[in-house]
Amino acid sequence: AGRDIVFTKGAPDVLLTRCTAEFVGNQRRPLTGERRSHILQVNESLAGEALRTLGVAAREIPAAAVPAQPSGLEAVEHDLVFAGLIGMIDPPRAEARQAVARAKAAGIRPIMITGDHPRTAAIIAQELGITDDARAMTGADLDNLPAEDRSTTVASVSVYARVNPQHKLRIVDALRQH
Repeated sequence: AGRDIVFTKGAPDVLLTRCTAEFVGNQRRPLTGERRSHILQVNESLAGEALRTLGVAAREIPAAAVPAQPSGLEAVEHDLVFAGLIGMIDPPRAEARQAVARAKAAGIRPIMITGDHPRTAAIIAQELGITDDARAMTGADLDNLPAEDRSTTVASVSVYARVNPQHKLRIVDALRQH
């Protein structure tokens, strides 16, 4: 019977929770808690340089186990072998800083909502003039925030990171309430 390799990519902090081993050179080794911490520290360091980070992992499976539909891939995205981190520079468009400045001059408060790592988002937001501090609220932070506090929170937070579509709706609803 043939075997296939499933490759997956995603946010390193999320992907690592699905990994049980890592590649070190050509060797497959158990992924220890110490190594997980080290990989997450490197991820933080890359994000601190305004790089968008991506984790990559793989898993060998019997060919018969490959799902027919892409939506079935989540069923095989476990017991992965972590392959590495990718740090990509994705600079804002040249006109973005000027657009933010014009919006602010017109009395509009720009808000950044992204799926990026919180540190990456905060640094890019500072570079664009969206915010003066290095603060970013995550989707998980929003989940833990009582509903009655959302409308006051959105009055001061300008950067949201690691958000999903549901978080975006909550942010917009809270902005409307405010």
